Amino acid sequence: MEHRSGKKMTTGRLGQRIELHDLIDGYFNVDEMRDLYFECGLDYDNENGTKSNRIWKLIDHYSKRENMLAKICREKQPGVEWPYYD
Repeated sequence: MEHRSGKKMTTGRLGQRIELHDLIDGYFNVDEMRDLYFECGLDYDNENGTKSNRIWKLIDHYSKRENMLAKICREKQPGVEWPYYD
């Protein structure tokens, strides 16, 4: 399977990215998403689309470093079992 960047992605990695997306979608409201964007150096208001599209933008921003995004999410929502952590 290929990512939008054209690079091959393993099924396991794709599954982790989908899980990360779904967890962010479920545990972050719009205000928390704005904070998350700010902390990641992105401007939430400059992004078009749905909440889901904005989450994928975050994940794409951290391509190859999703564990860093998951770490930030884990700090903000410590009771959630985030992917990339044992």
